[in-house]
Amino acid sequence: MAGLEVDFGICTTTRSPSRDGCTLVGLEPPSSRPSSHSSQARPRVTLEAWKSKFLSLTAFPEHDEVAQGKIVIATVEGDVHDIGKTIVATLFKANGFDVIDLGRDVPTARIIEAAETNDADIIGTSTLLTTTMTVQKDLEEVLKEAGLRDKYKTIVGGAPVTKRWADRIGADAYANDAVDGVRIAKELMKG
Repeated sequence: MAGLEVDFGICTTTRSPSRDGCTLVGLEPPSSRPSSHSSQARPRVTLEAWKSKFLSLTAFPEHDEVAQGKIVIATVEGDVHDIGKTIVATLFKANGFDVIDLGRDVPTARIIEAAETNDADIIGTSTLLTTTMTVQKDLEEVLKEAGLRDKYKTIVGGAPVTKRWADRIGADAYANDAVDGVRIAKELMKG
């Protein structure tokens, strides 16, 4: 069975089926890869196509249903990683939340502006880099300085983020993964 080649623009990840799911076979720059890794060509999918297909397959609540709450979600400024954040946003939507997904590399001021404009209940931020974790702290501080901290519940997440970090910066919650994020958001909306 042929593997799936996912083209992320700067490199290609080839995965092939294994007994326990997918195994990373190779990571190579686009210029060095041959048109086919075997006699049988593998399907290729760009990241944007994958995200589009993933979102189209997700079941979303009907428009006439009452939203569980409004969430502004973003990957913080300086970080361009957003696959995990996109999965989290999708699960929020699938669980009845109205989600304003600002994307990646989003400045703190834009996050707050979107929360204010959209009358959000929760602000969720993600980072995959230790060097951009401080932007999550900056958000908490700017919210306090603007007198808006009590208006929003904040959830932080991302690979280097921990509950200890969330407590240290004054966030309301830490989400370990997408499912945890949905559970926590529901709890925060209850009060």
